[in-house]
Amino acid sequence: MAYGSLSVGISDFAEIKLLLTGIKGFGIRSNREGGKGRSDLVVKPIRRSREAFVVEFKVAKDIDDMASKAEEALRQIAEKQYDVELRNDGYKYVSCYGIAFCGKECVVHCRPCAGVAQ
Repeated sequence: MAYGSLSVGISDFAEIKLLLTGIKGFGIRSNREGGKGRSDLVVKPIRRSREAFVVEFKVAKDIDDMASKAEEALRQIAEKQYDVELRNDGYKYVSCYGIAFCGKECVVHCRPCAGVAQ
């Protein structure tokens, strides 16, 4: 998987969750306690050898603020250690996604989560 940034037009968080729910072989959890808080979305593959995802959403007031909001979301995932539960569950490959919305536009930033299983 390539890491970086991608701008796409999309309406809202509910549509993303609905789209992901239909992916065979993955479980979706929303707003569930993990680490030091509640992540917006966790995507867990049934097989632990596959990549898991932690997703945090932010709303920007202006299109020019979307990139910084996406980075803020990634910082929140790291600071609140939302990936720790996945790593403790045996997932070795965990990616973090920060998604910022402004109206029907969004910016997605992603990178490997830097957490370590305890």
